[in-house]
Amino acid sequence: MTATRLLLATSLCLTVLALQILSQNVEIPTFKFDPSWPKPLPENWSIGPVVGVSVDSRDHVWIVHRRTALIKNDRYTAATDNPPRAECCIP
Repeated sequence: MTATRLLLATSLCLTVLALQILSQNVEIPTFKFDPSWPKPLPENWSIGPVVGVSVDSRDHVWIVHRRTALIKNDRYTAATDNPPRAECCIP
């Protein structure tokens, strides 16, 4: 008898919890395009494959990338194609 009551009480609690979670009205955040970001990198720097992105308390964006994955001329290939596929990084 106590096992049945325990099962019934657990089922009731889980049902109430599930209904409460489903009834919450959570808004999905909306994002806007920022044409001023990212700003051009100094001295024709380029970014390799990105492995992490973080934002600190002062809204600075930190990007962790693998610079060793860049081949020497990798950043120039798109700009020197005919027709060019990019306008950046021309030596």
